[in-house]
Amino acid sequence: MTGIAGGVKKEPERQLGDVIVAEEIVGYEPSRITDGDVIRRFDVFRPAFDLISTAKKIKPESWALSTHVKRPDGKTGRVIPNVHFGVVASGEKVIADNDFVNDLQTSWSRLAAVEMEGYGAALAA
Repeated sequence: MTGIAGGVKKEPERQLGDVIVAEEIVGYEPSRITDGDVIRRFDVFRPAFDLISTAKKIKPESWALSTHVKRPDGKTGRVIPNVHFGVVASGEKVIADNDFVNDLQTSWSRLAAVEMEGYGAALAA
């Protein structure tokens, strides 16, 4: 599945316009709320090992130049995007809060992005 995700900053290597491949989709919405505290009960989905292994063998140079859309990064001038493998947190909300992302990173140190579609797709599959 492809889509748009909010990449978790990790400069200088992770920039706007790079590609994130989910080695795990983590649903962050399931939780228990007690006395104002939210205790997350993460729901984790992992793709087939063969799919990730194959994705790691595909070099960006083999496909990046065939797209006719300019990279949106605007400051690095890179033509070939970097590809990052890691955890993608997925839920029902648009995340525009760095504190929330930092909280997710305390549980998932390899957090690469947050988005809204992967968890639903994983549940449906």
